[in-house]
Parts: sequence; structure tokens; C-alpha cells
Amino acid sequence: MRAETKKKLRRGAVLLSDLSPLILFLLAILFCSLPFFRLYNDETVREYQSVFGICASARESSEKTLSASGAQKVDLALAKELRPVGAVNAVLLTVCGVLSFLLAAAALSVFGRDPAANATNRIKNAFRVVFPGRWLHYILCLLPVLPLVTPYYVINRFSAYYRVKFASSAVAALEPEYYEYAVHAYPFNPLVIMILLAVLSLILAFAAAGWRRALKADLFTFYEPEEESGAKKRNMRKR
Repeated sequence: MRAETKKKLRRGAVLLSDLSPLILFLLAILFCSLPFFRLYNDETVREYQSVFGICASARESSEKTLSASGAQKVDLALAKELRPVGAVNAVLLTVCGVLSFLLAAAALSVFGRDPAANATNRIKNAFRVVFPGRWLHYILCLLPVLPLVTPYYVINRFSAYYRVKFASSAVAALEPEYYEYAVHAYPFNPLVIMILLAVLSLILAFAAAGWRRALKADLFTFYEPEEESGAKKRNMRKR
């Protein structure tokens, strides 16, 4: 009874490992949609924004700057760096969502099936056409974290291009003042939560690797019926 319970727990851990990238993706969408972040310097305080809102604001302001005739070089340089942020996040989340869904769908489709059945192997064949290898599973555990880095990237770019305050006099120019930029997250920092969950998902993925082989639950391995594999072993011994 204890061995059967351990087997069920390991099978559940393997399935959870395959579902974890999709869970992380859905959490990333949720966290990017809610206004957790406030970007500000010592002179400008903004309302709390979502990651999607920050991306939209960055694109809108960048396009205005790039289309303005009298924009300064520093403004143009910053606008060129911030304009693609939203598009990059959209592509990243789309790829992550599609591949995570395929991994979860394949895992659920073969879960509980005979690992040596023809139907199981057909599912694996179809899955491997679009999912190149096991290594992608580990990458999918990390990709959902990246969109939540956006607020810190944006504030970093502002601090790089607008670091020193404008000097109103020659005396002030001798002792320059610097902007103080920061990112505040409230009521908690979703980036920290996502990093912790991604690390746990990676640990689970590595731990489940051995259990997959023992349980014949590997999506990249085709198994033969025990009768056929046993007959092959006997033939090999006769030879």
C-alpha cells in the first residue's frame, strides 16, 4: 500500500511538473494585468500601473517623441529603446503560452494511458513535431518571469539617459544634482513571487526526470509492450 501511494504521488508530481509552465504563464498574465508597480523619480510620482499599462505608455510616449520634429537626441535614443518593449513582451508571452499549453495538453492526453499503446505513441509523435526537446520545458519555467522585469528595465533606461538634473545656473552646474529613480510594488512584488515559483518549478522538473523514466511517463520516449520487450531480451540472450 505504501509503494502504491508513493507511485501515485510521483505520478502526480510528474504531471504537475508538465503543467507548471502553463500555471506560471497564467500567473504572469494575471500579474501583468494588475496595477502593482509605481515608477517615480524625486520629482514625478505616478499612479500604480500594470506591466501592460507601462508597456502601452512607453509605446505611446516613444511614438510621440519619434514623430516630433524638434526632439533632442537623448529623447530619441530613449524612445527607440522603449518603443519595442510592449511588442517584445507580447511575442514572449504568446510563444510561452502556446508551448506551455501544448506541453500541458500532451501530458494530460497520455496521463493514465498505457505507455506502450499505439495511441499514446501517436500523441507523442504529434507533440514532438512542435516541441523540439526536453530542454524547452526548463526554459518555459523561466520565460514567464521576464515580462515582470519590464518596470525595472524602463526605470533603468530613464536613469541612464536622464541622470543629472538641469542646472539653472553656473554655480549649480559645479555641483550637479542627480535624479533618484525607484520602482515600488504594492501590496507585494509579483516579480519576487514569480522568481520563487519558477525556481520551484525547475527543482520539480529536475526531480521528476528520474520518476518519468521509472513510471514510463516520458513524453520523448516510445515504450514497447512488456511482452515484446521481454521476447527481444530472450532472443538477445540466445544469440
